[in-house]
Amino acid sequence: MTSLPHAGNHRPPLRTASSGISRPPAQALSQSFNPPPRSVPQHVLADRNAATTPHNASEPPSKRQKLDPGYVSTVSPIQLQQGYERPPSPPRQTAHPPTTISIKPIPATSSSSTTIISQVPSFPIRPKDLARSKGGVCPVLSKATSRESVQARPYQLEVPKTAPQYGGKSPADFFPWAGHHPEDILNEQSTKNGHYDKVISQNETNTARPSVWSGLKHKSGLQILSSLFVSVLDQRQAHGTVTAKCTFKPPPRVTLTDAKREAWLRDLANSTIPLRRLSRTIPHGIRGKSLLDHCLAKRIPTWRAVWLAKCVGANEIRAFKRKGTSGAFSVGGESKWIKDWTSNVEQFVEALVTSCNSPGWRSNIIYGLQLVTHIESEHLLDPEHFFDWIIAALSCCDQEMLPAWLLVIESHLNETKRFRFRCRRLIEALLEQLAKISTPETKGTSASLQPSIVALYQAVLKLCFDEEDPRLDHFFQHIPERNLRLCRPSCADVVGSYQTPRQRLITLLDALGSDFDIIALSFSANEIVDDPDVLISTLIEWATTCYRAGASRIYIALRLLRQWSKAGWSLDQPVLRFLSHFSNTPGLDRPSMYKLFAELIRAKLLAAGKYLQWLIARGPHVDDSEAKSAEVFELQLLDNIPLHGLPTHVLNLRQILMKAGGLLVSKPRETEESIRSIITAQLGFLRTKGLPLEPSFKFSSLAFLSGSTKYGISRWIRQKIACKFRDGDNDELESAEEKPQTTFMTLKDFQAVREILETFGDYLILADVLDIISVSCQKPLLEAVAETANDHIDIFQALGAAEDLFHKIFARMEVVYTRGPTDKTILMSLLDLGESVPNVDPTLRVLQRELQLCQPKAAAAACSPVSDHMVEVLQSSDATFIEDTEALFSSGTSMDEQIATQVFSEVTKRLQLVLQNEGEVQYFIDLLAQLRPFDTERFDALMLGWLGELVWSADDFRSLQIIIPLVCTRLVNLGRLLQSVVLHLREAENHDAYAGIAMQIMNLLMTEKTDGWLLNTQRMYRFYRGRDALVREYPSVITSIIQYSQWASHHKDSAIRQSAKRLTSNPRYLQLIRAVLLRHKPAVQELGQSLALNSLREQADQLLCSLLGLGSRDGLSPSMIDGAIRHVLHSTDDFNLGVCQLELFILLTQYHDSSSDSDTSNEHVIDVLVHEAASSFHSRPGIWARLISILPRGYAEMFRNGCILAISGAMQDWSLDQRGNCEGLLASIDVAESKTSSDGSFGIIIEILKLIVSVRTAPPLAKLQIDLGLDEGLDGSREAQQEQQHCHTCMWIDILLRLLTIHYNTIAHPKFPQQMLCRLLLSLSLLLVNPNLIAHHTLSTRLFDLIAFFSDHVAPDSRIFCATILRDQHSLRDSRLQYLFGVADSEEGESLHITSTTRISTLVSVDPGNRVPLPLRRWEMVQDATPIIGENDTSLSLNLFGTRKGVL
Repeated sequence: MTSLPHAGNHRPPLRTASSGISRPPAQALSQSFNPPPRSVPQHVLADRNAATTPHNASEPPSKRQKLDPGYVSTVSPIQLQQGYERPPSPPRQTAHPPTTISIKPIPATSSSSTTIISQVPSFPIRPKDLARSKGGVCPVLSKATSRESVQARPYQLEVPKTAPQYGGKSPADFFPWAGHHPEDILNEQSTKNGHYDKVISQNETNTARPSVWSGLKHKSGLQILSSLFVSVLDQRQAHGTVTAKCTFKPPPRVTLTDAKREAWLRDLANSTIPLRRLSRTIPHGIRGKSLLDHCLAKRIPTWRAVWLAKCVGANEIRAFKRKGTSGAFSVGGESKWIKDWTSNVEQFVEALVTSCNSPGWRSNIIYGLQLVTHIESEHLLDPEHFFDWIIAALSCCDQEMLPAWLLVIESHLNETKRFRFRCRRLIEALLEQLAKISTPETKGTSASLQPSIVALYQAVLKLCFDEEDPRLDHFFQHIPERNLRLCRPSCADVVGSYQTPRQRLITLLDALGSDFDIIALSFSANEIVDDPDVLISTLIEWATTCYRAGASRIYIALRLLRQWSKAGWSLDQPVLRFLSHFSNTPGLDRPSMYKLFAELIRAKLLAAGKYLQWLIARGPHVDDSEAKSAEVFELQLLDNIPLHGLPTHVLNLRQILMKAGGLLVSKPRETEESIRSIITAQLGFLRTKGLPLEPSFKFSSLAFLSGSTKYGISRWIRQKIACKFRDGDNDELESAEEKPQTTFMTLKDFQAVREILETFGDYLILADVLDIISVSCQKPLLEAVAETANDHIDIFQALGAAEDLFHKIFARMEVVYTRGPTDKTILMSLLDLGESVPNVDPTLRVLQRELQLCQPKAAAAACSPVSDHMVEVLQSSDATFIEDTEALFSSGTSMDEQIATQVFSEVTKRLQLVLQNEGEVQYFIDLLAQLRPFDTERFDALMLGWLGELVWSADDFRSLQIIIPLVCTRLVNLGRLLQSVVLHLREAENHDAYAGIAMQIMNLLMTEKTDGWLLNTQRMYRFYRGRDALVREYPSVITSIIQYSQWASHHKDSAIRQSAKRLTSNPRYLQLIRAVLLRHKPAVQELGQSLALNSLREQADQLLCSLLGLGSRDGLSPSMIDGAIRHVLHSTDDFNLGVCQLELFILLTQYHDSSSDSDTSNEHVIDVLVHEAASSFHSRPGIWARLISILPRGYAEMFRNGCILAISGAMQDWSLDQRGNCEGLLASIDVAESKTSSDGSFGIIIEILKLIVSVRTAPPLAKLQIDLGLDEGLDGSREAQQEQQHCHTCMWIDILLRLLTIHYNTIAHPKFPQQMLCRLLLSLSLLLVNPNLIAHHTLSTRLFDLIAFFSDHVAPDSRIFCATILRDQHSLRDSRLQYLFGVADSEEGESLHITSTTRISTLVSVDPGNRVPLPLRRWEMVQDATPIIGENDTSLSLNLFGTRKGVL
């Protein structure tokens, strides 16, 4: 090794024989030139292999010390240091006498030893010895003197660590002896003068300026010089270009033994061994997962492991091509091999993850993930399969393995989140795992819900955000809004999304049951409608409309108003404002309004004096009928308010106003006195002792009294009852039998009081009376109180009195029945009352236990069968049948099925024979009640079968009345009975037969308490509850009965026809239809289809007139149908919506069936609907949404198409004035789309696509693109016009995007053509990258979201096709499109093309029209693939690039 000299310096010449000093032999030199130890650092010790004649730096290089030729030193450095004197050695005969160094032995203790040794010339300092520590023995010498075994591996020269380097790459002046370096050649000049580096530069002896200047003086000088330069470049191009053929081929594989293969793998793991040495051959049999396992076990560097994988893969892939198969099969085989290789990598990763408990797992997983990441970065895997696999593994893994899979995901996170189709699945998997961790009991949901998954995991997602970071909080609020715009709900949700707060409040009130919390209801109502005026007016209108039934509405509204009054709300102005518009509010019921107004006065929520002041301030109305009617109503309110507690001046002012209004002013006090005397004469507890009873008086005749008189009498009755029970009945626990009967209220007196208060409709006083009487000790009164509470449970629940009343009756019952047996009747009534009252479950369990104890069972016969004496009982006479059967039932607890059937048949047969006798009917019903507990399921089946036969064979309504006591005894469920009957009605072919049966069932449902002798049974409220529950629990059944009952108007029996006509005007029947239309949405289509028939047209007109008050329609000409439809659309409000839906459905169906040219007529009707929707949808969105939702499917499709055509026509005007109409049309399309089928709307997407293309290429947008480049010279009007054009464009694009969102289900349909979807995505993408729309952030965001939403349904091939088209148009440079379509603008190597044009000159570019893409063989991109470096040995031939040779 030599050091690199500076320019101009020379090295000392070597001494030769001609110089007088002969070179000793190598052995002699090795023995004589061992450097002695010195008091200097160890790094100055000489090496045995060093040069024999080093120079001393203190002397000239050409001079050296003379050596003694007769002595050769054989003393080792250690012996010499200790003073050892080397013995003489005989000289060796050589051609030249040896040169020796004369060294005399000196004792070690001599003081001059150091001086003598220092005279020995030192060897040059080796660079590698600079790092040695001071002191110690030279490692080389110590190694040579040791007897350790020498490795068989040959010696390799290593570069010194301290050697200087050129730019950190190669060492400077490091030239090991190879025989061909100039310094290794010894000649006479180098021996004498030493080695000189070549001089790089020399001083010029002459200049070329004269010769060049003479040529440049001429006019053609520059041309000559240019030609010279061009010729030089041509020569350089011709002689310096690589022309050799490509010699690349992957390293061949050979079969090696296990030992050699392991040795080869160890060499591969050693980074110091070059790959060219290993590329001669690679072991055969290392492939797939075993290759990765070997790399993991040997810890092969990842880049060398990837090199091995590429070599193996290149050989495997070339094997397919060597088989001589076709190109398609070869490509398929290559793809299959890549997928298999990807599966092997996946198995390798899975094995790493599952072995997390093994020792050394941390280092293994780190290396394995680095290796897999390196392989993936080299594009050696199938990316779709690999990333889908790791995301699926993350999604389905358990919580124990979740951290390991998160580590795998994190190592590939950048590539996973690069494109949306991967990132979306990753986010869904992470959210699902996060939800499992947060709520372990919650099961994971399917990832097919795309925007709605944000709402599903919104609470869990919020836990991941830092609440203190405002930016994250903004994103969290913004993301759900963007996803909500893309959600496409179901039909019901679409209609519900257009509900106004007022409609949501009405829906809340309509859904109230018998049990509700008034405080929670008040809070919910206030949350829905925050405007007190709207809230109060809506509540009053709901309580007083004729389209809702039930007196409980009045008291619910009263309690809500009381709650809001306690909260500090002022009720005077909202109530008076509602009264001022009462005459303009359709469908309001005046008696209900009188009742509510009176209750507000009585509850002191509204001051009567303020109302009188308001009447005076308004003044008299103008002289017209409508105003007079309103004025009469306002004055009639004064005749229906309670007068108790009002000041005298208010009473006087009331009479003055009523007289001024022309109303007949009665004398309330005189009227009250007369009515009081009548009532006193009828009630025994009020009558004076000794006076005879008056003849029976019909209290129903008191209904004609004014409201003020009714309230006065009701208050008087309550006071009398309260005084009587305070003075007489409410003593201590003294039984009623010990007091005179004249001091007590009898059951007859209670029934009379109840009838009076029910006639007056004063249920508030009735609740107070029941509360007073509930402290009575009389068993009949307690039972009557419970019965009354059950009859009016809805009203008492609305008043909030049911729960207190239940507890009082139960407490008094416990006191009364402590001295005797408990009555079964009151237990059953109290149980029925408790079932409707919330929060009384413990009390109900006590009552049920008491009821079981009252069952008439013999304890001794607990296990005996009943059938022992059944034959004698069944053959007994009618006189003793009931007693014998009861005794038989009490003799056992079990009964055979056959015997039970015989008993049931015998009892029902005798029951049908005694239907005219009320007492015997009740006896047989009691027998059936005792029979049912033996086998409940069998008894219910027998009862349904018997009643079904009874219904089908019934001749008149009277025979069906037996159903009422059976329902009251709970022997049959009314809903299940009617359901079985309707099933048979639907199978019947004779319309007259099922019309008559349906009519009789409807008469049964319309039954009142005074209609028949069988209605005096106990617990009649059970039948009414079952009838009211039909609409909630069996809406389709009651709808079918109503539908079939319409056919009774054409029945052959005149009695049934007359009954059907009377039924149409029955208020209860109309309320039933309204309730069904309100609670059962399909009832509109079901009833409309039957009523729209030509045979029922007259019946339908009469029914609709009764429901809406419309005039009759004799014909259906186009002009009349237009007016009828417009009248229905304009008269529809939030309360009569169901009826108007039925009306509109019948009109459309009848007009379609009666028109000769259906297409023309339908277009005419659709034009009317489209025009009305465009003008009024935005003002009444909830009503229009409900009306459109009931359109038949054919009309819905035509209506949607008509709205789209209207939007297309409005786009031609480019006017902002059309925006309001377009908003209504868009909303109409949104609702109508939910009624149509998704697979039949493909043509609509084509029309929308045409509109998008027209907007994108429209003159305003194109003109805008040109004018935007003119930054200067535009006046104010020009800029304003440009801004207006921009607003027009953005408005119509926003409308079209909303149209696409509405038709999302159509686009997402599996049968939707991919070609059409590609066209749609390309059009939207071009809009997204349009420079004129980038500034519109909201529109760009909507475009981006919509493209992302639709791209989830495009096939991979179609997505790549779209990306190719966009790349050709240079639109894929936008990072948003790259993210959406999953393809970068230019992947690595994708921009390479092969050209085949003829080169004209070296400076002429190639015609780009003949460019052919050049695919890269990534598996063959291997470095150092050949053992010998060649000129063109790369996998991609250098000839393709015109590569030139490097100039060194």
